[in-house]
Amino acid sequence: MTSDRDQKEKIKKQVFDFWNTSAQYRDVGVEINLEESKYRERLPVILAQRKNILDLGCGDGNNLPYMPEGASYTGCDCSELGIKRIVLRTDHKASSVAGHVCDVKKLPVPDGSQDALISSYTFEHFLEVPLILEECDRVLAPNGLFVIFGPDFTFPNAYGPPQFSLFNGNKGLAI
Repeated sequence: MTSDRDQKEKIKKQVFDFWNTSAQYRDVGVEINLEESKYRERLPVILAQRKNILDLGCGDGNNLPYMPEGASYTGCDCSELGIKRIVLRTDHKASSVAGHVCDVKKLPVPDGSQDALISSYTFEHFLEVPLILEECDRVLAPNGLFVIFGPDFTFPNAYGPPQFSLFNGNKGLAI
């Protein structure tokens, strides 16, 4: 007999497997411009002096075309299909592109190695935010920049514009 917990875990795995491997899901998102954001267009200016940039939950690499010229870009995501697609992209000016299938609670880069971290439309999906923020702190260089943007699900802005934040060192700036 299957317990409720086992059944829930089975359903979660089925949903994840679909999301993780479904090209159809991703193509629909592209077709309807699911991740369009005016904030993404600001990334080249915001990240202009940053050379090592890590993208948390990078998906198919929608931030990659907005990287500053010559930057070293590392995308991290739990989706193998997304990572396969990201390393094939040519619509960018980054000097190097790497992709890692990983858990964002264990980023595959050395301590203090990243000049900037980006998280776009991902934090609303994370369950263990404090652990992820600790890991982000571990990999971010001194005076590094952490850029977060995502939807604002709070009332009365349930369908409003995304939230956007910059964290420079220990200082948070709302933009």
